[in-house]
Amino acid sequence: MNFIPIAMLLNGIVKINFIFKPFSKAKMKSNKIIYSLNLADIQTVAKETLNRKLSDVEVESILDSIAEKIHWYEAIQYSIIENIKVSVEE
Repeated sequence: MNFIPIAMLLNGIVKINFIFKPFSKAKMKSNKIIYSLNLADIQTVAKETLNRKLSDVEVESILDSIAEKIHWYEAIQYSIIENIKVSVEE
C-alpha cells in the first residue's frame, strides 16, 4: 500500500496524516516529510501516562530527550532490509 502524507497546521505545528493513494510515477521530493511528532502526540501520551497534560515548561524539558530516543537511522535501515531485496555484489 502507498500512503500520501497530508499536512495540517495546528497551533503552529505541522501534523502529518497519511492517506492511501495509488503510487504515482512522479518523482518524490527529497524534502518530503515521512513521519513527525507534534505537541498533541506528546499530550496524548502524557494523559495516558500521568492522567494530565504537561505544562509548556514540562514539554520543553523533554523535547531533547524525545529526539535522543528516536533511532531514525535504524528504523530506515531495518525497513529497507525487511522490504527491499538486496543483491550482494561479490
